[in-house]
Amino acid sequence: MDRAVDFCNSMIEEDINIPWSVMEGMRADKIDRSILKLLKKAGCDSIYFGIETVENAELEHIAGDKKMLVINKAVRLAHEEGFKVCGYFVVGL
Repeated sequence: MDRAVDFCNSMIEEDINIPWSVMEGMRADKIDRSILKLLKKAGCDSIYFGIETVENAELEHIAGDKKMLVINKAVRLAHEEGFKVCGYFVVGL
């Protein structure tokens, strides 16, 4: 997250006004309103999350029982801040 903050601050300081996306994926457990506001100010317009699967049983197996709650919160916050939200899924998981 330190690198993301540094990158955003550089975009803002250098007044680089181009839309961009976080296509490599953002960790849902690291998202909060302050980082979303910084991303938006730096020109980010969409965020991709590594959701993996929407099957709760599979999520519990690969990431613990709270991952879906974390993902839901991150997606909701990103939508509230005006981002287009996309997800990465593992087909067949």
